[in-house]
Amino acid sequence: MKIRLASTFVAAAAAFATGCASAPGGMVTGTAPDDPNVARVALALDRYAESMRAMDSERIVATFEEDGAILGPDTPGIKGRPAIRESLESLQGFKVLDHRFRVKATHLDGGVATQDGDFEQSLSTPEGGQVRAHGDFQAVWDRQPDGGWLLRFVYAAPVIDERP
Repeated sequence: MKIRLASTFVAAAAAFATGCASAPGGMVTGTAPDDPNVARVALALDRYAESMRAMDSERIVATFEEDGAILGPDTPGIKGRPAIRESLESLQGFKVLDHRFRVKATHLDGGVATQDGDFEQSLSTPEGGQVRAHGDFQAVWDRQPDGGWLLRFVYAAPVIDERP
């Protein structure tokens, strides 16, 4: 169960840990590709990735709205900043070894941005094992009054291959 939680959390939250280019990949819909908000969402994702690489729980949590959520198919949703913080603390010892992340599409609709894509990643467990995961993800961002973007939710559907 903890490996499923770690893979879902890391896929949904740390999936961005290898960093994304500041320009989004894939198709852009709902707005012109040169809309400055497309680049701002990509930059928000980059900042999130920096937080994950630094293993900075407070910065990771601050990337979410107060009631933001991490969702997965086989785990209960992790909703709200306190629950996300608690989940991060429970996953200490897991490390992202490798990650490939691809944004297939970004859709902007007013103050909401949706990114869809897929990922592959490799994690080490606290016990010294390795977990490989791949799957699809969706990230939904809300534009804030200051023009910044915060995560409403991240959904990941990892397929897990555990190795000793």
